[in-house]
Amino acid sequence: MPWKETCPMQERTKFIVDWLDKEGGVSDLCRHYDISRKTGHKWIARYHQLGLKGLDDLSRAPKHHPNNTPASVEDAVIAFRKQHPQWGPKKVLDRLSK
Repeated sequence: MPWKETCPMQERTKFIVDWLDKEGGVSDLCRHYDISRKTGHKWIARYHQLGLKGLDDLSRAPKHHPNNTPASVEDAVIAFRKQHPQWGPKKVLDRLSK
């Protein structure tokens, strides 16, 4: 018998379908799907908030970049580099900081 491969989204959807069908309590379903109760309640809450779209993985990228270079500075550096393509980073920095 071949192995059955499923993705996390399919397993989460099956979990929610079983939960909606009242196939058992949350603890029983979590035990069946081999997840913690905390995780089971997390998926149920996301389903309530966002529907099936809430079962997708969320982005782990930071929402705020405190050390990000301002767009105006980036634009100035890019424009300067286009004017002087042969200059290296040290010379560009020296000329822009004056």
